[in-house]
Amino acid sequence: MGLDNYWKKNSGETAHIDEVDGVCGGMLSDNGQSSFRGKVYADLVEQATGVNLYDEEIANDVVKKMADDLENYDLKSYSNSGHGYPIDKIEFESLKKMFRLHADAGHYLISWW
Repeated sequence: MGLDNYWKKNSGETAHIDEVDGVCGGMLSDNGQSSFRGKVYADLVEQATGVNLYDEEIANDVVKKMADDLENYDLKSYSNSGHGYPIDKIEFESLKKMFRLHADAGHYLISWW
């Protein structure tokens, strides 16, 4: 088991964006359209944004700031220190795109593990 994160609309409904692809999914999550395998990105996202994907709920205003921080983050400075997952440049670009599109759409994140 591990962490999956789900995008939600302000009404609490599942949020979905078709243009997102290339983000790691899991058995119970997709590839970023409405959810993703947060465990894979937790270390990277925390290093880049200071926000923990294990937080129960991450509000849209925080998601917007996270999208900005990810866009300004140099992947070369990512240190998985043996605990994180290796993320290549293509996957990182997909992660940044996912955060930006969901942030701009007003979505927020919830975690499940």
